[in-house]
Amino acid sequence: VVRPQSYNPYMAMQNNPYKNIFNRFANLSEPSSMHMADLLELTRHELNSGSAGNNRTPSNRGEISFDGANGGGNRRQKKDMRIPEVFLENFRNAAKISDGSSVASAVDLTSPVASAKSANDGESCMSSGEEIQAGPIIRKKVEGDIPSLRLYNTFFVEGIKIGWPFPAVMKPQRQMAIHLVKALKNRRHVVLESPTGTGKSAAILCSVLAWQRHHHKALFARHDPSSPPNSIDLEPKPQKVKIIYCSRTHSQVAQMVSSLKSTPYRPRMAILGSRERLCIHKSIKPRGNYAEIIPGINVTNECRNRTRNTEKTRRRFLSTVESDQAYDDDDPPDDLPGDGDGGGGGEESAENQFLSRKKTCPHYRQLTSGRIANLVNSTFVPNNKVDCCSVGGKKSTYGAHDIEDLVSFGVDPYLQKNVAFYRENSSQPFGLELKVNEGRRRGCYVKGAKKGFPADNGTLKEDDKILRVNGSNVAHMNSQEVAEMIRDSSNNPLLLDISRGGSGTLSSSDGRYSPHAACPYYISQALAKDAEIVFAPYNYVLDPGIRDALGIELMNSVVILDEAHNVEDTLREAGSGKFGEFELCELVVMLNNYALTEKSTGNMIELEPSGVPGDASGDVEYLCDLSHSLLIFIEKLIEDLRKSRTVFENNPGAKGAQKALRDYERFHSPDDTEYEILYDGPTGNGVGGKAVGCLGFFQRLGLSKSDFEKLIIRFNAL
Repeated sequence: VVRPQSYNPYMAMQNNPYKNIFNRFANLSEPSSMHMADLLELTRHELNSGSAGNNRTPSNRGEISFDGANGGGNRRQKKDMRIPEVFLENFRNAAKISDGSSVASAVDLTSPVASAKSANDGESCMSSGEEIQAGPIIRKKVEGDIPSLRLYNTFFVEGIKIGWPFPAVMKPQRQMAIHLVKALKNRRHVVLESPTGTGKSAAILCSVLAWQRHHHKALFARHDPSSPPNSIDLEPKPQKVKIIYCSRTHSQVAQMVSSLKSTPYRPRMAILGSRERLCIHKSIKPRGNYAEIIPGINVTNECRNRTRNTEKTRRRFLSTVESDQAYDDDDPPDDLPGDGDGGGGGEESAENQFLSRKKTCPHYRQLTSGRIANLVNSTFVPNNKVDCCSVGGKKSTYGAHDIEDLVSFGVDPYLQKNVAFYRENSSQPFGLELKVNEGRRRGCYVKGAKKGFPADNGTLKEDDKILRVNGSNVAHMNSQEVAEMIRDSSNNPLLLDISRGGSGTLSSSDGRYSPHAACPYYISQALAKDAEIVFAPYNYVLDPGIRDALGIELMNSVVILDEAHNVEDTLREAGSGKFGEFELCELVVMLNNYALTEKSTGNMIELEPSGVPGDASGDVEYLCDLSHSLLIFIEKLIEDLRKSRTVFENNPGAKGAQKALRDYERFHSPDDTEYEILYDGPTGNGVGGKAVGCLGFFQRLGLSKSDFEKLIIRFNAL
């Protein structure tokens, strides 16, 4: 239901473009009895007739209406939105369209403009009697999505049918399932311990995912059990409880994703990783079999700098009426002068001179394209055929992915690897239909899949090009040759590498990037917004700063801490900092160089406004002034550190340098051993009954709380 900004149906709505529509809704005596198709038809009639005010419709170019990323249903122009916000909105629109029974097949995944427009348009992609179903896909089977052959079992706990990836359930696994389900049903905490090798991962994942689906179905049943499936309900539908699965390291998180692929469940998932692991920029973290590591680069700082400059460049293009280069969010430029090392390239026009000074990121810029949103949805979001009667197995991904899958997608979004098709027996055909080659067209292209056969699982689309069959390169074979290879295959499953548009080559393996390569780091964050289960390291959830930066919401979530004995160390590390004299002196040298820069518009730094993350209307300060204020703090820090070092060197006791030299001669310890000469933080039960933290340290430097907050803003600006 389209509502005005204040959500008051009786307010004065003279300038509201949806006034007539909303008045019709407000005057309904029994809204719940109105069929959804009638409501949609009413909306279309009002919009198409031009009576909605000023002839403005949601599909007007440059404007979108949403309430997910920015709240409140406010309308904002695209040029005022950040790139991740544009991508998230396009992605959610693509997910809504693909939730329809046959709408997904009508969307052109490779069209840069039509795909995004159809996502905002809605009615252009709907046939008679069809309607878009918003919200998460409702899985029919609590016990799992992939009914396989003699591979999976089921068992009941507290009335919940749990799918199981092994022939039998061991006693410790059943006990863990019982305690987990009871705790979740009663909204209680639970601490479980079990020896290594008892199948903890499978027990946790299967039990929690089965409870999640049972809980969601129960909520929908209680929501309005008397209303028919297509009736209007004035109250919002209950949202599925999100599962946040945390482990200590990225490698342990990857192991949990591998465990998920072994279960019969294929939820809508996301895996969060650092920029260090997800960056694909050739000047920072090049990818491919022959890529060489670039030493001496701080990936996090470089990424932040490039994304910030990319936002500024985009706003400059979109806000400038007369520009040397046309800029379209639905089809952003593949290459700009600042995309490399920022050293130039391109003609020395006014635009290029501005861009070459600023390092930008082409992969971050490509996120605004509607084609990327649709490809992300088709690759990482399970379709409606996941819980059908088709046979599947461990290699049936249906959206399940790890860090390497995200990186591979980012390098070439059109390439999908290891698309698996399982069959019941070796004599059963796969049911894959291929197009006949016409003219000089080389390669093998998909026509469709026969209904009820293994290929009919919603994975393949028409005109997908088959590049590999069970690891063999068939990119230059015709359809007849590929069909014979598939027909003669005895492998189960059949594994295909396909290209959905693009260059139609295996570009990601040899280091060649697609011109539309997109940033996996921000793709993973968008996937996490509406995921049913999110995998992440501990600090992504336990550290409030990281949690807020990534937008991780703990409300209405189940948080699982795997290997929980590591939590204490993780919390201690998150609240601590370690600084050496050499690192601080290097920082002084860098700030000194910045402090000598001239005061000009090209040397102005935009400060993040306090309390409003992402707001672009912050204060602006000259680079030299900003560096000078930071230098004062760093020099105080170095002075305090050197005083502590002097005390350490002159201390003859057990915590002094003489004791360290004696240990060196006795135990032959390395001569580059670091020694802690100053500590500010919790110390046992505190000093004098009071907790000891960093406050004393900053007071010793003569800094107040407000001074410290200002320093944080300036450090973030650099």
